[in-house]
Amino acid sequence: MSSVGIILAVVVGIAILGLVVWTYRWETSGDDYNENNDNVSKADSAK
Repeated sequence: MSSVGIILAVVVGIAILGLVVWTYRWETSGDDYNENNDNVSKADSAK
């Protein structure tokens, strides 16, 4: 039971890490990410 839990935890960890890396690469390479980031910065400056 414990070995199955460890294997499951490793698989889930790799899947989450892969998703985070993929999302990071996708956002930084897209113009939408830059536009959204600029909008957030302007909103913070306006406050």
